Amino acid sequence: MIYVESTSSKVVCSGLTFTVFGGFFDSGCFVKFGDVVAVVESFTHDRLTVVVPDVAGDFQCSVVDGSGFSVNLGNVKIGSPADVPVYNFVRDYGQDDFEDFIEGLFPKGVLFDFSDGTVLKKIVAAIAAALLYLWGFCVAVLKALNPLHTDNFDEWERELGLPEIGVVTANSDERRREIYRTGFAFGGCSINFYKRILSLMKVDADIFEYLYNPEKFEGVDFGDDDPNFYMMIRFRVPLLAYEYFRAGASTAGDLLLDFSNYSVESVFERIKQAHIKMIYSYLTPRNMVIVTSSGAAIVTSNGERLIAYTYPE
Repeated sequence: MIYVESTSSKVVCSGLTFTVFGGFFDSGCFVKFGDVVAVVESFTHDRLTVVVPDVAGDFQCSVVDGSGFSVNLGNVKIGSPADVPVYNFVRDYGQDDFEDFIEGLFPKGVLFDFSDGTVLKKIVAAIAAALLYLWGFCVAVLKALNPLHTDNFDEWERELGLPEIGVVTANSDERRREIYRTGFAFGGCSINFYKRILSLMKVDADIFEYLYNPEKFEGVDFGDDDPNFYMMIRFRVPLLAYEYFRAGASTAGDLLLDFSNYSVESVFERIKQAHIKMIYSYLTPRNMVIVTSSGAAIVTSNGERLIAYTYPE
């Protein structure tokens, strides 16, 4: 039977990892945020690390073992990267806090009068103001060094060579996630690794491997390729931007069909292993379209063959 340490009131962010400490964890254990099951990244007998799912809000968190036995972890909030504490010891100290710290260093007695207006109170206030300034500087440095809290986006991106070709970051939240993904690189070749990347990019999608889910690849023409090297990312949210060819309104060189999630495809073409070939399945109001990274194998859900375009390498 497993046991866990409470994590009540903890703040986490989707795409990051969440570690549960306890005992007797095994391969059958998993973590639930409300009714959402988190992807297990790794485990040992005394800790279980999962990828925080792409949901937001306050959740009752629990750990379930292979027999179905469940242990409540307490309330956990899933927020934005900026909601995650910088470090556990960083607090928003104020002038009064530092004055209390300094006064506590003095002996107790009538000779040490810290009433408002006294000389000692003025000295303490002056020292506290200096310490508060230094503390503010330290906190600013800690935040600047933390990709989840930094406001120095330009410096981080220049150092890491961001944005990568094909990746679009439209706001500060997306920029933070890209800095975290590239600056604190983690690697792998498992389905769980790829799911973590999707969660970090806030992409609502499933991922399948032909070796274990060949039925998901029905209708795909692999040619002379070994299908066991193929993976598919199937997006669950319909594309908002795609363009069909319109006779009479297009010019020479236009594509018959243009649809893609350039950011996701660009990232996965870079992080996947050399032998892996990715297929991207997009949901449109008309049909489900399957596209390889090279644009070679295109099939709709009803088997109609189309010419399509994906972001060039």
